[in-house]
Amino acid sequence: MKVIPIIILYVFSILVVYASTCQKRNYKEYLNVYNAISLPILASLALFMTYICLKVVKVYFMNVILATIFSFLSFFSLISNFELFYRFAKVKILGKKPQPIPVNDGNTTIVSILYEDQIMINTSCTPLTSFEESNSDQNSGYFLKKYYNNILEWYSNLTFMKLLCISISMMLCLLYVLSTHWILINIMTISVMFQTIRNIGLDSTRTGIFILLALFLYDVVWVFSGNVMETVSEKIQIPVKIVVPNEKNTFTIIGLGDLFIPGLFLSMIRNFSIRQKKIGIYWFTLLGYSLGLGIAICFMVLFKKSQPALMYICPLLLLTSFTYSLYLNMFKDFLIYKQNNTFYEIEN
Repeated sequence: MKVIPIIILYVFSILVVYASTCQKRNYKEYLNVYNAISLPILASLALFMTYICLKVVKVYFMNVILATIFSFLSFFSLISNFELFYRFAKVKILGKKPQPIPVNDGNTTIVSILYEDQIMINTSCTPLTSFEESNSDQNSGYFLKKYYNNILEWYSNLTFMKLLCISISMMLCLLYVLSTHWILINIMTISVMFQTIRNIGLDSTRTGIFILLALFLYDVVWVFSGNVMETVSEKIQIPVKIVVPNEKNTFTIIGLGDLFIPGLFLSMIRNFSIRQKKIGIYWFTLLGYSLGLGIAICFMVLFKKSQPALMYICPLLLLTSFTYSLYLNMFKDFLIYKQNNTFYEIEN
C-alpha cells in the first residue's frame, strides 16, 4: 500500500508539469543568464535563513507567519486560474471565442491578453517591434507594469463570475491559513506554479542550460551536505511542495523547484517545437523529465532517504532535448533559439 501514494504523486507531478507548459501566453517577463546565475544564490539564502529561523522561532509561529504571506500570493493566482478555467469551459462547451481587449498605450494601441488564452488579431494588425529590439530603458519592466495595470482594470469592472472567483479563492486561502491541510497546500502550490510559468519564461536556450546546471548544483549541495532542506520541507507547511500522505502520518514530498524549473525549460522547448513544427522534441524532453523524476523516486524508496530530484532531472532534460534536436539536424537552431515579446500595432 505504501507504493500507491508514491505512484499517485509521480503521475500527478508529471500531469501538473505538462498542463502548466501547455498554457498559451503572448507576453511574459523573461529570465536571462544573470537571473539564472542569481537564482540558486537567492534560493540558498532563503533556505538557510528559514532553517536558522526554525532554530530560533517555534515552528507553529513560523508556519502562521509564512502561511499568511503565501496565502496573499496564492489568492491572486487562484483568482486568475479560476477565471482561466471558466473561460476555457466557456470556449470548449459553449463555443464562444475569446475577444481581444484593445489597450491604448500612448500613440499605439496594443492588444492586451492578460486574461485571454490566445491573442486574436485581425488581418490589419502588423508586428511593430519586439521586446529585444525596443529601447531597454523605456521598456524595462514594461510587461510587469502592464500586468498590474490590467489587474486594476479587471477589479474595477467586477462581474458575478469575477466575484465568485474572488469568494472561492478567499475561502480556500482562509481554510489554508487555519488548517494548513495537505490538500490545500497542493492546490495553492499548483495554482502558484501555473501562474508563474504563465507569466515568466526563459529568454533563450542558453539561459535554460545555465539555470538547469545551476539548480543541479544547488540541489546536490543542499540535499547531501546536511539536513537543512529536509528539515525545512518537513516542518514548513507552505505551498512550495506537492504532498501525498503515506502510512503512520508520514508524507512523500516533491518540492516546487522540481516542478517549476523543469516546467520553465519544457515551456521554452514547447514554443521552439511549435515554431519549428517539430512537436516531437517536446514530447521526448517531457519523457526525459518523467524518467528523471521516476529515478529520483525509486532511489528515495530504495535507500529510504531524500534524493535531490534535480540531480537526475536536469541531465535527462538536457540529454533528451540535445539528442532529439541532433536527430532532427536542428541542434544549432536549438542552441541559438531566443524568445521575445512582440507588440502588435492596430491600424485604423
